[in-house]
Amino acid sequence: MNSSFKQPRQQTSSSESPTLTDELLKRIDTIIVNDSPDSRLSSASRISADGSRDSQLPIYPIDLSKKTGLGLIINNVNFDFSAPRDGSDVDHDNISLLLEEFNFEIFEKGKTRNLNYVKMKDVIERFAQQIDHQKYSCSVVVILTHGKEGFLYATDSLTDNLVSVEWMLKLFQGDKCPNLNGKPKLFFLQACRGKEMDKGADKYGYDASDSAAASGDVKEEREDYIMKAMLERDYDEVDAIKKGEVIASQSDFFVAYATVPGYVAWRNGGRGSWFVQAMVEVFSDYSKNEDLVAMMTEVNRLVQEKFSSSSGNHKMMPTQANQLTKKFYFPPYHHR
Repeated sequence: MNSSFKQPRQQTSSSESPTLTDELLKRIDTIIVNDSPDSRLSSASRISADGSRDSQLPIYPIDLSKKTGLGLIINNVNFDFSAPRDGSDVDHDNISLLLEEFNFEIFEKGKTRNLNYVKMKDVIERFAQQIDHQKYSCSVVVILTHGKEGFLYATDSLTDNLVSVEWMLKLFQGDKCPNLNGKPKLFFLQACRGKEMDKGADKYGYDASDSAAASGDVKEEREDYIMKAMLERDYDEVDAIKKGEVIASQSDFFVAYATVPGYVAWRNGGRGSWFVQAMVEVFSDYSKNEDLVAMMTEVNRLVQEKFSSSSGNHKMMPTQANQLTKKFYFPPYHHR
């Protein structure tokens, strides 16, 4: 298990005069990072060169004597208007195992697959209103479905029955969900946010569509292809939520999107979505030593570097809206 994302640094000659970088490296060299529970960069292991302790950044507390929090996973696979979202059940199972490993209680486990508009809104509202949030340390919402910018699709969604991301997040604001005040509210949304496809740009300046290699022997499914017919049904794009407007006045929210605004989210029919595959891999490998923001940065890198469509012509970039006010570490490490 890797303990950090650090790259090797250059060694300086002893004849060179000290620089600011040299002084910083001396401080960094005093930090001991290993795989033991007590080697936490944010707490006991933050020691300066003179032996004094640096002031540590605040961390969201998690009570290990209880469940970490409630987790809601909505998995829409079969739709009235399109073919199934093959691979989504793989995402669901992997996310469920991951959250259970972090000691979350899955809300209405086994009952949140293939929800129509009424049922999807109902379960989100009831989840936000759960009194159990009061005794737990945080909450997680994962939604696996089709989408467009600012909206998520229920199994029967057409033009006037889309689930608004803005509406969902407002349910968790302090005035509507006081039991989660001051606690991290985490959202992970695997859904398209438009119909554009990222064709990539070669880092050396060449045409990426001519040089990118295919990744895997299972055909990638383009969610924009499935969505194209719906997007032609006179959707009013001005109704879409613009980036930055959703949670600007809220605190302790973290919203992770599979893709940037306007673009499709890709999914593999056998292995699941690129976004969830990367998230599960990174969280499993690095949650012992890294906080959520650092891990999502690694998810960005992993998706950008290691995933491409079967044709090799298309890429994807996740994005996050971060309104957290402290560092968030999944348990049990950093909370003992």
